[in-house]
Amino acid sequence: MSTKNYSKIWDKSSSEKKYDDKLASNTLLDSNKILETDNKAEIKFYSDDSKKSFLEKEDQFTNFLNKNQVEDFKFRMLEFLTKPNSLYNSTSHWHKVDKNKRLKHLFSLKLSAEDITKHLDDGHKVHIVDNFGTMTAYRIYLYKNIEKNEYLIFLIDPLHLAIPSEETLNDKVYINNGSNTICISDII
Repeated sequence: MSTKNYSKIWDKSSSEKKYDDKLASNTLLDSNKILETDNKAEIKFYSDDSKKSFLEKEDQFTNFLNKNQVEDFKFRMLEFLTKPNSLYNSTSHWHKVDKNKRLKHLFSLKLSAEDITKHLDDGHKVHIVDNFGTMTAYRIYLYKNIEKNEYLIFLIDPLHLAIPSEETLNDKVYINNGSNTICISDII
């Protein structure tokens, strides 16, 4: 690695994070600790609505895809979305999610008020790692219903916009994808 590239990485990791004013409530979330999962719990979808894409302009979130993203989405995500228990057999990373105001609002668009109150502290994100061990932008949000011993997928985030990274913001991922029209449910 060249000194220039190393310096760029060092500067990025040690610099203060700057966020768009629209995402000011999105303070840096402590969701980097990889969790051990209860692989005896079934993983399924919260509802059929969980498979549907939506656009939330106020929070700068979309999970609609464009035609150039569909094949990569299928390659990296289809197995997990058609056979959710396969998440246990993957090298993907499970993380506890610390919720902020913006994330609670996004979750409220997919979960009932009762389930948010009851299960909000049991929220997890699965950071998808591909077959080559490379981290992807793809995320799956779910929570564990302890009473039923099951994980429920409620949000699919193929663009890394629910908890955007500095890179996601700098690359203007929302702006570049806000007009996407292909719904995830049409692919699954």
